[in-house]
Amino acid sequence: MKNTKFLILFMIGGTVSSVAALTSFETIAGVIFLLFVTLSIPFVVSGMRDEKKGLALDDELSHRIMEKAGARAFVVSLFMWMLIMRLTSNSTMDREIPLGFGIISMGLIFLGFWLYHSKRGVGHENQT
Repeated sequence: MKNTKFLILFMIGGTVSSVAALTSFETIAGVIFLLFVTLSIPFVVSGMRDEKKGLALDDELSHRIMEKAGARAFVVSLFMWMLIMRLTSNSTMDREIPLGFGIISMGLIFLGFWLYHSKRGVGHENQT
């Protein structure tokens, strides 16, 4: 648990200390990243409390939710990357912009599927 606290503090410190003269795109990406970090703090704190109490952090349902969300996000992300490549193939746009957009989109796609399966469940694969 001490390693987890150190890692969290190290990541927050590295994020805060790396702010320099940024472009508008880098500022927007940084704000989105900071939003993700801020929104994940309650989950990390509750996980650390559960770990301190000796509760199991992972169960079979959470594993199935992660597998299902990851599988669906992977398929959707493949189509998204093909669309990005098609739309930017003849563009003079800098390469970092579609790359950053694609990476952030992949995270948002996974988050969307994770939220969907967390609320709706994973269903039964053997159902006809």
